[in-house]
Amino acid sequence: MARLGKILVFVHTGLSLCLAAWALALWTNRIDWTDRKASADKPAGLLAQRRAEYERTATSAVRPADLRVRTNHQLLVFHEAWRPAEKAWFEQELAHLRTGDVSKKPIRQVIRGPDGFPIGPETVTPPDLVQMQWPFTYKERMDPKDPKSPFAEPAKPRKDRAGKDLALNTFSYYRTEIDGVLKDQDKAAKRIEDAAKKEKEYTDDLKGVPPEKKGRHAELRDEYVKLAMIEAEYNELRPQWLNNKVELQNLEELRDRLNERILQLGGKPAGERRAGN
Repeated sequence: MARLGKILVFVHTGLSLCLAAWALALWTNRIDWTDRKASADKPAGLLAQRRAEYERTATSAVRPADLRVRTNHQLLVFHEAWRPAEKAWFEQELAHLRTGDVSKKPIRQVIRGPDGFPIGPETVTPPDLVQMQWPFTYKERMDPKDPKSPFAEPAKPRKDRAGKDLALNTFSYYRTEIDGVLKDQDKAAKRIEDAAKKEKEYTDDLKGVPPEKKGRHAELRDEYVKLAMIEAEYNELRPQWLNNKVELQNLEELRDRLNERILQLGGKPAGERRAGN
């Protein structure tokens, strides 16, 4: 029991010192709950800080925001009143873009102002809520190299590849066309593959593949060589042919004279004797 009493005394002493230190810290760093203003060496009281924070928040944030809301309430109500009509109109236009009948109602272009925003609804005719037009047009900048230069007037109509006014179709139409193209992709790839194989065969035939096979280029070179040899032989034989031609004419003239002499002597020409024999 004596030992337990000593332990409790030490524990009590330690707790007393801890609580004393805590009390001293609270006393030296106590919170100033007054509304005293800040001085050079002391901060403002906590109540003064709370008041300053309230004034800053309420005066500079909540009250101006509340004033703006109250001031623009009527404008907000006016714009919000258009929401049901705008929602229905946009749903109708989007449905037409997806699956509409473009033969009865063409797909139109939204007219935008200089700021890039659609024009309306103040200057449009019902049932449209923004200004729209067909055919499509575009404006070119006065300086094509300067993206900030003003647009030139008037707007030019957009043309398709055939030179007609551009007419767009619905999303379902393009989706169907794309699906059809994708289905034919394998066929087109097979045709390209077959054409590539044929082209390779023709190329090999021209080059001579395998090497022991003479290609069309080699045959063409051989033909050029043969042609050159024929031309060289022709150029070599042409003078001889002319000489032989002259000699043949001389021999024919000599034969004619001899035949005349034979006829004078009462004989037969050499050609007639051969015919008789």
